[in-house]
Amino acid sequence: MNQSRSSNRSRIEELRQRRAQRTTQRADTASRRVTTPPPTRPVVVRNTTFGTPIHRQVATQRPRRTYYVATGMPGVEMRLPSIPVIRPGWRALSAMIVLVALIGIFSLWASPFFQVDSVALEGMERLTTSDLEPVLNLRNLAIVEVDAGAVKEELMRFFPDLENVQVAVELPNTVKVIVRERRPILAWQKEDQVMWIDASGIIFPARGTVEGLLTVFSNDNPPLAIAPVESNSEGETQGNASAGNSKPSLKTTPERMEPKTLQTIHKLASLLPENSVIAYDDMNGVGWKTPDGLQVYIGKDLTNFEVKYNMAEQIIAQLYQRGIYPALLNVADPNAPFYRMEQ
Repeated sequence: MNQSRSSNRSRIEELRQRRAQRTTQRADTASRRVTTPPPTRPVVVRNTTFGTPIHRQVATQRPRRTYYVATGMPGVEMRLPSIPVIRPGWRALSAMIVLVALIGIFSLWASPFFQVDSVALEGMERLTTSDLEPVLNLRNLAIVEVDAGAVKEELMRFFPDLENVQVAVELPNTVKVIVRERRPILAWQKEDQVMWIDASGIIFPARGTVEGLLTVFSNDNPPLAIAPVESNSEGETQGNASAGNSKPSLKTTPERMEPKTLQTIHKLASLLPENSVIAYDDMNGVGWKTPDGLQVYIGKDLTNFEVKYNMAEQIIAQLYQRGIYPALLNVADPNAPFYRMEQ
């Protein structure tokens, strides 16, 4: 009996010890939670109301988000408003691009930094900067106002001695002009006026001097090639425009010498002896003056140039053999040549 009682007492004591240990563990755990509470996650509230409203509010389609952040104290949180997210559309982006473009164009137009400050001229041989600048007139002009095509056209109009013109507009404020002048092969002298003619027959003013240039002495301007008739927008030719309504304008294309006459003059120069002078008369056509003073003309019709030239040489030889020294010989009509003792 005593043994059974002692065993029961030992079991009861073990149970009491276990209960005491459990109670102690629970107390320790509770105290730890109070002193060091676990971190809480932010709570996202998507509703627009807080607490229990007196009047029920209708939820919107796009409620504003609200963020709750733990402060580290149990039961205390801080509510923060959400930052709105800006999502620009294509219209807003297009409007921004247009605004930036307008600001850039206005700067190019009004800023003194983009005004033409210098004009670089290259390729000139006989022309000078003082000749071209009054026609260009680009100083203090906005760089966006410079039309390269219009500048080129103006230079070609005012200066027929320019064969080619290249105009380049360079930011921020520079215009580069590269020109190439025509090379004369013939000088046409009318009294005190001298004109030059290039290989293609273009007539332009003489500038400076060119050594060894073939010269034609004449009392008239060079014969011109027939140019196509230009018509205006109303269908009237320039020649039919009334003098009272028409305004003087620059020629769009330079004058060109008649090609057959130009070829004949060069061929004649290769056949004539030295010290001979080539001449042109508005009535008698192409001719030359021999060293002894004889004036010879072969006319304006140069289709039979070789026949007329040989005939003139034969007639001159026969006249000199007879002791006749005329002042003028005309073989414009091979069937009826004539000479004069006085011009």
